[in-house]
Amino acid sequence: MKRVLIAGLAVVLAIAAVPLPAARKAADPLERLARLYEDGRYFELRDAVAAIKDPSLPELEFFRGAVDELFNRLDPAVSRLRNYLRSTEKSPAHMLIKEAWTLLGDTFRRLGRYREAAGAFQNILDHF
Repeated sequence: MKRVLIAGLAVVLAIAAVPLPAARKAADPLERLARLYEDGRYFELRDAVAAIKDPSLPELEFFRGAVDELFNRLDPAVSRLRNYLRSTEKSPAHMLIKEAWTLLGDTFRRLGRYREAAGAFQNILDHF
């Protein structure tokens, strides 16, 4: 009986000694914005973008421009997407830049600025 208690106590102590998974750190806010954008959850994206006040994130300008474009605020969308693209001129090409060019081209198309839309889409073809 005593050996069973000792063995049981040893098992309990061994289980207690196993480290538990670390508490999940807060997810990167840009990852959350990207997930909302990819999933097409635009109202949640709009609210999440409005809640972030950190101006040091250049990608935030992309998401602000995307929200403006999605909610038909086309002139601010052009301004924000251009600002984002200017801030990434020296960066290597990646999918967020391509998406910014796509949104910019679509915004120009919706504004009736077809020459600029064609230029944006040509830029995509040239670089991606």
